[in-house]
Amino acid sequence: MTFPLPITVLAFLMALATAAYSQDIRRYGCLPPAEVTADITARELASATRACVEDDQPRRAIQLYLTYSSFIIFDQQRVKDESAHLVVGELNSWILTGYEYDKMQELKHWIDQLRDADSAYLKETCAGITAVGPPTYRPDYMIKRGMQPRKSDEDWVTQDFDPVAAWDKALYEINPCPRP
Repeated sequence: MTFPLPITVLAFLMALATAAYSQDIRRYGCLPPAEVTADITARELASATRACVEDDQPRRAIQLYLTYSSFIIFDQQRVKDESAHLVVGELNSWILTGYEYDKMQELKHWIDQLRDADSAYLKETCAGITAVGPPTYRPDYMIKRGMQPRKSDEDWVTQDFDPVAAWDKALYEINPCPRP
């Protein structure tokens, strides 16, 4: 088989991300962070984040990205099949690639605001995520990607999963939210 263009790593990642993204999900446009609820999946937040970038709303896009990140980190901790965690890289690649230089610079400005512990933007974003709380949905988008044989409908959950500790880790240990 020949290809008209050389396959690059980026093209390969985009193909994987498209497969992760294209499964059935509720479609959101550029969702205002105040409208995020705990039943919106990380994959759906990825879609909303990308919609914000495409709508030239980088401030909102990065707020949604941090929410997405918190949700997907929580999901990684509760889904025991580590092969299912590959969807994280696929979705991250899908969200963060393919933009013009100027658009990336706009996103970078808001990402830098999240890195500043004294930033009002960081505090506002984290307060919103904290108010939503941890995800309440079943992370089927991740479970279905796993390669581990399944014996029951509930055998996907990490043994002794502690949702409070997982949410704390997602918000404060991995993501940059300041502790209240």
